Amino acid sequence: MPSSAYPSNVLELARDWGRWASPEGRGEGGWTDSAALRDVFTADVQSAQCHAGAELAAAYGVERDSVQDVVTLSNLASGEQAVFNVARHRKPQTFAKGGAKAHDFDPTRKGGKRCDFCDPLHFTATDAWGRFETAHVVTASNLFKCAGQHGLILFRRHEPLGHTLGEVEDMFKAFHWWVGEALGAEGQARGEGYLYPMLVWNVLPRAGASQYHGHAQTLLTESAPPAIHRWSVLGRGLSAGLGSGGLARISPDYVERLMRAHRRVGLVREVVSSRLTDGGGEVAQNGDVPLPPAYVWASLTPVQDMELVVYCEDGGGANFLSAFYAALTTLTREMGVLTFNAAAYTLAPVSTSAGATLWSSGPTVARFVQRGDMASGASDYGCLEVFAGTKVARTDPFVLVAALDRALVAPQGLDSVAS
Repeated sequence: MPSSAYPSNVLELARDWGRWASPEGRGEGGWTDSAALRDVFTADVQSAQCHAGAELAAAYGVERDSVQDVVTLSNLASGEQAVFNVARHRKPQTFAKGGAKAHDFDPTRKGGKRCDFCDPLHFTATDAWGRFETAHVVTASNLFKCAGQHGLILFRRHEPLGHTLGEVEDMFKAFHWWVGEALGAEGQARGEGYLYPMLVWNVLPRAGASQYHGHAQTLLTESAPPAIHRWSVLGRGLSAGLGSGGLARISPDYVERLMRAHRRVGLVREVVSSRLTDGGGEVAQNGDVPLPPAYVWASLTPVQDMELVVYCEDGGGANFLSAFYAALTTLTREMGVLTFNAAAYTLAPVSTSAGATLWSSGPTVARFVQRGDMASGASDYGCLEVFAGTKVARTDPFVLVAALDRALVAPQGLDSVAS
């Protein structure tokens, strides 16, 4: 795609917001990408000024009369907001340094503690329905629950980074199997109902992981997690009035409109794969029926730094898997991220009735964020995030989408990648 067709950074986007959000001719679905951008997001730029003494200016490489452009991007529908200022890259951290590499946090590295997850048959619990095992993963029951059904997917490999496509595919096979078994157990126990499945993946302590060994968690809850519920409600058009000028005009399909808004400014990539899978590890039989594409975008309002969103109408298909892996390698391989959070979930609950599966409830979303500098003693989550709902973002989404493009140059299992 020509570089001049889209903004190159958030400052350029915000300064010329009227151009990107201007009305266009009506497009597919009765509304356009520009309309989506205009209805979902707002942008503003503030000029912040201060005076630095000679010593301070020299210490941090700033002008003595400093003028900084602060960009604020807000999602009127979800309430998410992010602030960007490139000058903050020079902000000092004066805490004592922590580990700079992943293995610095490995308790087994110098012959210390054992790793429970390296010996899962003896040191992890089991669910009533047993375990699912593949060459790359094995399931377990989480010994310390935060949901009625709460499991683990343990990678065979001890190291928490450097995952292959095969490992990620097996993780989703295990998730698919575990949800099916958990739904069956819940159906027998309580009869027909609806539950919310979710896969969560925390890597290393800054991201909330309690074990160094690579693992994901599986949950099935009766109550909808609030962030998932918010997107689902917005998708049904039931939250009119919560935003100033945004929600009243939002299409019934909020997530697609969110995608279109990002596509308007060049932050979306469409992923199509030749590998057909039913999400449970078997090749799909509908080879003549094209699977819906998956979309990956760098968020304009990241909940944490470097947020990538994956969306697909068919979470069990190879397009979703390929897009998920592309997002993962964008962070870990292209951006050098060592600690991250990732989650995957359906936007609607899944029925406990016989025959229901993880992917039978419709569109699936995955979200990734990085969790800061491993060598820093400072948190990436402060008062503005906790109380104001504003993320002070470090990475420009246009930088992140360029990394996504690099990750897709030599994709595994992809036929085509389109902007």
